Amino acid sequence: MLFFLHRELDESAQNIRRGGKGELQLASIRKIVELITSKRLDAILVKAFIIGYAAVTHINHIMDLLLQRWNIPPPRGCSLAEFNQFLKTKLRLVRLRIVYFVRQWISIAPEDFRVQSEAREKLDMLIHTMQTQSWKKALLKLLLNADEEAKLESETITKVEQQETKQQSKSRSPILTVLSM
Repeated sequence: MLFFLHRELDESAQNIRRGGKGELQLASIRKIVELITSKRLDAILVKAFIIGYAAVTHINHIMDLLLQRWNIPPPRGCSLAEFNQFLKTKLRLVRLRIVYFVRQWISIAPEDFRVQSEAREKLDMLIHTMQTQSWKKALLKLLLNADEEAKLESETITKVEQQETKQQSKSRSPILTVLSM
């Protein structure tokens, strides 16, 4: 799958170009977020987007778009029956796709959420608006694992640096030590 995210495209939902076989060729960031959180699940598109988004936009922009999708309004002037149908079909499906996307994102690029940042705060806000406890637990567990991995990596790097420093100081010959004084 080859497609291009284009930062200069107008963010309207119409900004998408497909090839002769219907494959995605070019799309705005907003349209990609809409596609990855809609009816048809495209796992390849999700992974490709996670890997490539940073070349054209900032993580905070993606988080803002996900929060907007999470809170999509029902159609104007809909009846109670239409509203209930909207909740059961469209809104629930969009939210399920957002949870899937965020799970994939944390699994593929946990470093995007490791540091305390605006993006992490937005992700925490999104998680806390979830009413389904299993969704919350799954995402919080992934974040906890990412945080633990980051801590272990940091500790390992510190230990390696300390060992290298000790090795360098031990490997200095007495003549070099005298000359460097």
